Amino acid sequence: MELEENLEFVLVKGGTYDMGDGDNGAPVHEVTVDDFYMGTYPVTFDQYDLYCDLTDKSKPYDEDRGRGKRPVLHVNWYDVVEFCNWLTKETGRKYRLPSEAEWEYACRSGGKNEKYAGTNDDNKLAEYAWYNDKKLSMPIVKHNKNVGQKKPNGLGLYDMSGNVFEWVLDVYSEDAYNHPAGLNPVYAGENDGLYARKADERVVRDGSWYEDPENLRCTYRMSHISYFGHGVIGFRLVREE
Repeated sequence: MELEENLEFVLVKGGTYDMGDGDNGAPVHEVTVDDFYMGTYPVTFDQYDLYCDLTDKSKPYDEDRGRGKRPVLHVNWYDVVEFCNWLTKETGRKYRLPSEAEWEYACRSGGKNEKYAGTNDDNKLAEYAWYNDKKLSMPIVKHNKNVGQKKPNGLGLYDMSGNVFEWVLDVYSEDAYNHPAGLNPVYAGENDGLYARKADERVVRDGSWYEDPENLRCTYRMSHISYFGHGVIGFRLVREE
């Protein structure tokens, strides 16, 4: 299948790590993830447009910034889930969004103590990420950029800090990390970190081209209404074998 052939993935070996930090990812808590395949890049306009052509769907707005290899924008959480379900049905292989715990584990090069995807050094962040730092008078980044132009992290994953925010599976809650597995019910699995309570807001990760460095940390998390797309939010796939 042409669309599947255009998707690249990296095997992420599972493990246990300390998820979160002392800011909006608090409290730090231990999470275990299994092996999974993470998309090497965010899904691009080229890839999503092909899906739209094959399914007779309207193509998302690019804000006249260009399409091609830029991360797709203006797709809401439900659009992405529909895309994953269609791809799963067409190929016979399971495609989905990453859980928040999987996303952070992959961003941190396999659960390492990394501040950003690929580096702990603020002075080297521009080598790994598209972003705006108003304090340093950097050249202004005015929109999303073609994927894969910066350095990858330790797993070979590109654009996991900056460029666009990325949807993940989890419902957003400020206090999600305060709930142990099995209560209310909060987590979908025994210790997989997936926060699954019903709500309208979903987690987005990564930071974007528009953000300051503080919002590009691997642990940074925020919410967005699940049925609204946005000009700074895209997504990245997980494939199960």
